[in-house]
Amino acid sequence: MGVQNAIIVMDNARYHKSLPASTPRQSQKKDDLVAACRQLGLDVGGSQTKQAIWAQVEPWIRANILPVTVSKAVAAGHEVLFSPPHYSDLQPIELIWAQVKGRVGRTYHTKRTFSQVKEALQASFRDLSNDDVAACIDHSWKKVEELNHMLQRMADAEGAESDSDSDDVSDSEAEEGFPPGHATEQSDGTQVSDDASASDVGDE
Repeated sequence: MGVQNAIIVMDNARYHKSLPASTPRQSQKKDDLVAACRQLGLDVGGSQTKQAIWAQVEPWIRANILPVTVSKAVAAGHEVLFSPPHYSDLQPIELIWAQVKGRVGRTYHTKRTFSQVKEALQASFRDLSNDDVAACIDHSWKKVEELNHMLQRMADAEGAESDSDSDDVSDSEAEEGFPPGHATEQSDGTQVSDDASASDVGDE
């Protein structure tokens, strides 16, 4: 296709995050887990329990092994971003797929075969117009902007709250001790500097 430096956005489906087949897995038998770890150069002991081995290895896997889809994209010069869970409307293809399934579903009847369903799906995809696709992309983009504005408002609110807390601390510190040379007024109206000692005030 000749596309370079693309940003590929995927949802959090498990098959999008599948790791290479050689990756150590918690479901493996202990001997197989130890062998898989040693193939990666990980120092694990055969005398350790399987639970201890996995507790040692899992953080390393998360930090060092990319999903197959991500590693292939990176190798081709692309970047993969995963959309947050439960936000399928950020994915235009999900909206398009919903349209297609809706059209096919509305023509369903109990005698329809799998072959007929496949043909109906293919026909529905062919019938999609450029405007249909553009509308789905626009919808997702608006959702992204709405989320961005919401996150910005949350960040601004947290910043304002932090500033307010700082002001409260400053006020409290000011009440407990004024800077040297600051004059305070006694109950009799006498102006007393913080630099003056108690004995000086008494002598007056």
